[in-house]
Amino acid sequence: VNRENIKGGVSKIYCRQTGKTIFNQILLPGQGLFQKDKNTSLYHHVTQFHPIDKSKIGIRDIFGFDIDTNLR
Repeated sequence: VNRENIKGGVSKIYCRQTGKTIFNQILLPGQGLFQKDKNTSLYHHVTQFHPIDKSKIGIRDIFGFDIDTNLR
């Protein structure tokens, strides 16, 4: 959702069965990512990130949602 004064923080989706990365990108402000992971071999990972200007705070804001489709 937001990204200020940071380097790194690459979002990655990979398949545990094959070990292949299927998504590898720095999400820019306003961008997001939806991924089904329940009952799949897909996993999400974010690389380390650090402030570009170490005298200021680095920010990487996200929203996380878990959706239960089994509700009745």
